[in-house]
Amino acid sequence: MSPPPKNVESSTRLGPATAGVNASGRSLLSEINSRALLAGTDCIAIRHGESVYWLRATRQGKLLLTK
Repeated sequence: MSPPPKNVESSTRLGPATAGVNASGRSLLSEINSRALLAGTDCIAIRHGESVYWLRATRQGKLLLTK
C-alpha cells in the first residue's frame, strides 16, 4: 500500500475514510478501512465502468480483488 499524500496526515480520522486534496486542488480519498468497506461481509461487488470486480477478505486476513 502506498503512503498517504504529503498533505494528508495519516493520524487524521474522518469516519471510515480520510480525505485529502491533490496538487491540482481536487479532493481525493486516500484511505478507507477495509472493515468499513466490507461492512461486515466477506465479499462485495465493485462496479468500475462496465465491469464488476469482487473484493473478498480471505481467512488469512488478506484482500483479494477478482474480475
